[in-house]
Amino acid sequence: MRRLPMRPTGPTACWQAAPRGWRALGRGPPRHPEPWTSETQPDPRVGPRRLERGDEERGGPPGAWRSSTWAHNLLAQLEPGAFAGLDRLRALNLTGNRLRYLEPGSLRGLPSLFSLDLTLNPLVALLDRGLAGPSSLRLLALGAPTLVHVGPEAFSGLGQLAQLTVAGSAVAEQAPGLGPLGNLTVLRLQGLGRPTTLPPGWLEGLGRLRALELDGWRSLRELGPGALRGVSLVWLSVTHCNLSEVPYAGLRLQSQLRYLNLSYNPIGLLRRGQFHHLARLQELRLRGAALLEVEIWAFRGLPAFRLLDLTSNQLQSLEQRAFHSVAGLQSLGLGLNPLACDCRLLWAVRRRRRLRFLGPGPVCASPPAVRGLSWAGGDGGALPAEAFRCRVPVIRGKMPPQRLRAREIPPPSILWLNPRRLLLVPGPGPLAGPGAGRSRLLPDGTLLIAGVRPTDAGNYRCVARNAGGNDSAWAALLVRHAVGPGAEPAEA
Repeated sequence: MRRLPMRPTGPTACWQAAPRGWRALGRGPPRHPEPWTSETQPDPRVGPRRLERGDEERGGPPGAWRSSTWAHNLLAQLEPGAFAGLDRLRALNLTGNRLRYLEPGSLRGLPSLFSLDLTLNPLVALLDRGLAGPSSLRLLALGAPTLVHVGPEAFSGLGQLAQLTVAGSAVAEQAPGLGPLGNLTVLRLQGLGRPTTLPPGWLEGLGRLRALELDGWRSLRELGPGALRGVSLVWLSVTHCNLSEVPYAGLRLQSQLRYLNLSYNPIGLLRRGQFHHLARLQELRLRGAALLEVEIWAFRGLPAFRLLDLTSNQLQSLEQRAFHSVAGLQSLGLGLNPLACDCRLLWAVRRRRRLRFLGPGPVCASPPAVRGLSWAGGDGGALPAEAFRCRVPVIRGKMPPQRLRAREIPPPSILWLNPRRLLLVPGPGPLAGPGAGRSRLLPDGTLLIAGVRPTDAGNYRCVARNAGGNDSAWAALLVRHAVGPGAEPAEA
């Protein structure tokens, strides 16, 4: 039988011979098991192959092997006992073959195996105990879009496994059963297309888990309050999913979390005070989302915060008041955002010599005078700090009957106070006072009160404010008689 040469993949590989007891079967001669390139494509005349026990091959003793690769070949089946005699083998690479399933016992005879790569195989199912055998296995990578079933005991016998990667799967279950993997510290689940949520406690039993990656779960919409129960994570990445907001409830118990990546999710808002329970958080990445606003105090209670990456969003500004303190901030990503270069960004401009800007540098989108100019660098070509100005808003029409309007840069927020000095429209506090449920603020700042009553009469105060300051004006409302439901609303 023709000998199968093999290229070692590491410094510990010793012999260039096929494993003892392996036989390649097919319609043509066996080929050199090296990765495919444009120059070395697989021979179309060679059919699928399988590995089986057979005649002993000539060459060096396979028991001395430390690493072996059969990547990008045509292996279609591993029969039980195919690896017998490879007692010292530490790394086995079977990526890019035609394996559809692993029979129980097919990995028997590998007591020293440390790393196993089964990615890019058209696996259909992981059978119960199909991976059992290599009791010392620490690193395992597998998965394919064709994977539709994971048996409840598929990972039995892998109690020493420390890192598991499942890349691509169409399993109908919420997530694969991971109970036997009590020593797992790193878990990567990539491209699981079916789950929309994760059941509470699905990670229970993985008390040593410290890093979790969920990537490409296009249907995943939320991480519920119990989704991360039972683990204490240091690193969490949930990317290319369908989260519409930061999973505050799911993160509430992760007090040890230091690195959080929520990039490429349609998240539009970072709310104030919702990260305070993550007191050890150091890095937050939210690239390529739909972020429109970061509220003030969004990162309050994060004294160790040092990296924020908001590249490629829809942000117009990022205020200093969003942070617990900017003194410890070392890296900032604001590129590819339609930034309004005014005084709200002045804090970052003054610190630009000490900040490391991530990705493309920030560029002004407004006002028109500085549109297209960069301000990231500290050299002479960067936009000077004097260009980042805000003007105090001025209300036109201080007395009725003129409408109350405000105009300045940045556009001010407008709120109204009723005669009892209580807020009538959304502001820092809740709605309150007479007419609270019947008031509405128009785009030009005008207050409309529907169904006016005698108790609504009095002096109303309009306040317009932005980062540059504030202005106010008074308007009096006189009510001669109550207005019915179909009457015209009153304007203040």
